[in-house]
Amino acid sequence: MKNRMLFFLLLLSFVLLVSCGKSSRSSGINKKDNEIVQVQKKVSSIKNGESNKDIWKNKIKNLDTVNIQNDSVYYNISTTVDSLAANSQAVIEGEIVNLEEMTGAKNTAVTKVTVDIKNVLRGNEKLTGATVKVIMRGGTVTVKNLYAGMEERAIAGGFPYEQKKNEKVFVKDSQIPLPSIGSNIVTGINLNLSNTVDQAYNIYLEKNGLGGNDSYSISTPEYNIWKQEGKKYVLNNPRLNSTSDKYLDSVLPEDLNNDSGDEVLANKLNLMTDEINHEIHND
Repeated sequence: MKNRMLFFLLLLSFVLLVSCGKSSRSSGINKKDNEIVQVQKKVSSIKNGESNKDIWKNKIKNLDTVNIQNDSVYYNISTTVDSLAANSQAVIEGEIVNLEEMTGAKNTAVTKVTVDIKNVLRGNEKLTGATVKVIMRGGTVTVKNLYAGMEERAIAGGFPYEQKKNEKVFVKDSQIPLPSIGSNIVTGINLNLSNTVDQAYNIYLEKNGLGGNDSYSISTPEYNIWKQEGKKYVLNNPRLNSTSDKYLDSVLPEDLNNDSGDEVLANKLNLMTDEINHEIHND
């Protein structure tokens, strides 16, 4: 009952976060390469003798997991490397070196993902060797923040809100699994610039250490993140990854990109995956 209730409420969330992210991305996408300066130097993956991987593992190991699926609607999904490059300041290959809980979000969980950029496939080559931070949905959050504004509904639904409100849960988005620390990803990024349009979002970014020139966003994370498996990259979304046992285990919006729905889009994204592997391995 607890997981069902959390799942239902989570379907009502994410709208504010996604819309805010889009406004910040649009401001960053037109920035020239020479305006992106002084990216943060690489950080050590060791903190007080304990690795970031161990810190994150210990943080989530005893938490209840809430599985959700966020059906975001996008009107411009990149299905070729050229289109991803056109929609991004850089298409990067990088290693995940840290995952950190972001505070201040309501009705959702958000994680700050630190990435060491090893290679720039397209775009701003000055980012090669830089350490940047991106925002991804999922991660840890208190029950109190997850149910913010919905407390009475939670109690009416039988959830023991008062007893659990200060506990944390781990939220897992089935279409955007958080990459593990030490893994490699490929994606397109845009500078997550603070702007004067949405001051609440600016404050949110700054409180979580994301107000600087090392803060980036991923425009379509459900569709345009690849993770390394062996020597090859595969789509991070298991429902679109043709090598996954969950391939096409969902219904995507019809007529997306003027196509006929999930199968056509999935086929295009898997062909794009081949294109990415070809560019990286020159084969």
